[in-house]
Amino acid sequence: MVTSRNQLVVADTLPQALDQYQGLPDPGRVEAVIAGSADPTSHPAAVFRGAGKAVLVADEDGRRRVEAWLGEGNRLLIDVQRGMAIDTTQVARLAEDLAALQASRAVKAGWIRHPSVQ
Repeated sequence: MVTSRNQLVVADTLPQALDQYQGLPDPGRVEAVIAGSADPTSHPAAVFRGAGKAVLVADEDGRRRVEAWLGEGNRLLIDVQRGMAIDTTQVARLAEDLAALQASRAVKAGWIRHPSVQ
């Protein structure tokens, strides 16, 4: 669950996200990374995977929407299995099916494609 902007790294690419992440004074606070593009076998993907950080790919509109949600003080659920960032303030007012959630713009679809190494 992401509750503040300092728990999230948002960038156009995964290498840019890694640069931001490594430049933070306390990268341990980061819960998730949202990037516009990501090579699932890249060095940045391996670093984030090793650090246990969720990675979600979203287009520019999706990244802007996530930033706006956090700016409004909303709590976000980053669901990498389904590839979604969910504005939890919207969920209670909606039907439970995924199509209704996507149509409401309460979720932004994305994807994650790297294997989990445990």
